[in-house]
Amino acid sequence: MALSRARPEAPPPQPRRSADGSDQRDPGAPDDTLDVLIFAGRTPTDRAVLTGIHWPVVWLNVGPLRGVKPGRLVWNALRMLRAVGTCHRRLRTFRVHAVLVTGGYASVPVVLAARLAGIPVVLHLPDTTPGWAARWIALLAAHVTLAFDLSGRLRTGAPTTVTGYPLRPEFEQPSAERGREQFDLNPREPLVLVMGGSQGARRLNRAVGGALETLLARTQVVHLCGLLDEVEVREFHAVLPPQLRRRYVVRAHLHTGIADSMAAADLVVCRAGAATLAELPATGTPAVLVPADYAGGHQRPNAAYLGRHGAAVVVADTELTDQRLLAEVTALLNDPDRRHRMAAAMRRLAKPDAAVRVATVLRAVARRDTTR
Repeated sequence: MALSRARPEAPPPQPRRSADGSDQRDPGAPDDTLDVLIFAGRTPTDRAVLTGIHWPVVWLNVGPLRGVKPGRLVWNALRMLRAVGTCHRRLRTFRVHAVLVTGGYASVPVVLAARLAGIPVVLHLPDTTPGWAARWIALLAAHVTLAFDLSGRLRTGAPTTVTGYPLRPEFEQPSAERGREQFDLNPREPLVLVMGGSQGARRLNRAVGGALETLLARTQVVHLCGLLDEVEVREFHAVLPPQLRRRYVVRAHLHTGIADSMAAADLVVCRAGAATLAELPATGTPAVLVPADYAGGHQRPNAAYLGRHGAAVVVADTELTDQRLLAEVTALLNDPDRRHRMAAAMRRLAKPDAAVRVATVLRAVARRDTTR
């Protein structure tokens, strides 16, 4: 979650304000008309993404309220109430004019605190199907921005704007050449990129392991296996014959270079999180999608969206085996015309100016608040 304090005009650069209210200068920060305060849950992914950021971060001790045991539900509810108080103090201290949230459970205390303080909320919905928290926040938002058109699937009294999903700057000009070079791969042979998310996808990782030798006889493979399965997947690598080992690159994840890696790939095999629906179109890479079943199955409609547009092949998580994976990947590698059609369909779905569109809405809402 990001929170911003806007100045309607552009005065000379002012000191940044820390999370506790004290002023501090940050010579590395951009000269901007916005001050930003980040609220985030204490997850490994959030900590990795926000490490080194020049804006202040408030870490919230919160947990989910859905799909947990009764005892944990009561405890998480108490943590959520305490987080509301923390957020309210920070919002007042930082003199906030607008809040931007993306609808997860860690957004809830920020939204409640903002409403108590009379601060407008902008909700950005990244998935094709909004979750329960997002549906509730939409009723309280001043404006809702959408990665996809959700006509008829979302109740809100606020204006809505389809902006697309904002991406990191590295997706502005991805390079297939850089992607191959970072792994020292043969540029004349096909490449399959397998991604299971930062923590990994065990069923996907093991399917790759079962099909690996046959796959490597046909293609090079870069496998981003996640932290949880890294030891097991590196064992797949260790037992390969030397001539195949050179064709198989294992990483837990990539902090940078993911856009180049996707651009370099002839095919991506991955889950169907919200970011995937923007990153694949940005690089124009066809995909085999294996949507996860957790968190209410929200990845299934994400994958179906790309499948309907002819940009991806979708395999249900329960149907994934090493033989099914091998069959789908091999069929696409053997049919370059089909891959080209899928790549063109992917590119048609890209919205490269999504970040600018979301920022424009947020600035407008913040500017209105300063003139009240």
